Order: sequence, then C-alpha cells, then structure tokens
Amino acid sequence: MIRVVLAGATGWVGRALLPAIAESGDLKLVAAVSRKAAGRDAGEAVGAAPLGVKIVATLAEALGVPSDVLVDYTKPDVVGRNVLDAIAAGRHVVVGTSGLGADDYAAIDKAARAKGVGVLAAGNFSIQGNAAEAFRARSPPLRAGPPRSSTTPSAEKHRTRPSRNRPAKLAQRPSLPGRRRPKP
Repeated sequence: MIRVVLAGATGWVGRALLPAIAESGDLKLVAAVSRKAAGRDAGEAVGAAPLGVKIVATLAEALGVPSDVLVDYTKPDVVGRNVLDAIAAGRHVVVGTSGLGADDYAAIDKAARAKGVGVLAAGNFSIQGNAAEAFRARSPPLRAGPPRSSTTPSAEKHRTRPSRNRPAKLAQRPSLPGRRRPKP
C-alpha cells in the first residue's frame, strides 16, 4: 500500500484526485493539504463520503504523517518549495502543478539524487502539452535580433508608396462566405 499526501486537495484537480486515491486498492490517502479547508474531513471537503483524514493547512503538518509520496497540485508560487521540502523529508514526489523553470528542475534533480527519491514532474499531463515541452526542450534557443523599425531593411521595404491597385485587387477576388466585397 502506497501512502499518499495530497497537496492542493480541494483545488480543481485535487477534488477529482482525492476520491480516486481513496477508492484505489493500492493507494492510501494519509494526509491532505488545503489552507481553506483545514480542519475538515478530506472526503467531505470535496463532496465525497467522509474518509477519516483531516485536512491540514500546511505541507509541514502533512509531512509529519508517515507517508511514501507527495502528490502536488498546488500553485506555481509554492510548488518548488513543496517539492524540495518533501524530498528533504525523504518522500517521492509527483508534481502536477505548472510553473517550474529550468533552475527549479536542476535544484529538484540535485536534491532528489542526494536523498535517493524519485520525482515525476509533469506540469501538464496531456500528450500535447508534454510533446510541446519535449519539442521546445530540443529546439535551438531563439536568438534575439535588433527590433524591427521603419528604418530596418526587409523584403517588404521595396515599395516607396502604397499600391493604388490594392482596393481593385480585393474587389476582383471571389467572395468568401461571411465576407463582404468592397463597393466599387
């Protein structure tokens, strides 16, 4: 049985995840974190049957309960600290919160390796989100160039004045549905 601490228990994802953990045969919810619902039964706080697990206000309180893994669905401004605190307490971590940057991941990796725990950090569990992140990580960085201005030469700067034929050319195009033709 894997003992789970759920941070962000009454949030959008936490409300769905908490009952799923409770109904699972191989997971056991041992602590839940939510500042707004502290003191309430975790099940009742999300509209489910009572679970006998009281919600606490801080992750430190939750990590005081023997557990194996922290599942974090909190907010970008606290997720990094939560993950590092859980690792320091010897817990494995699953991160579903977005907002961690390269420096955060480097610090988490270093701490997890030193403590011998695993971390799965996928701020967006969708296939498209993870594929986009993988492509972004493998693509070369964008190089910033000088800002374009009216004095910067470009392929479109060959004209010295606006085309007089533009309205006539638009009138000759076939109409698209929902688009009006300009009046001659």
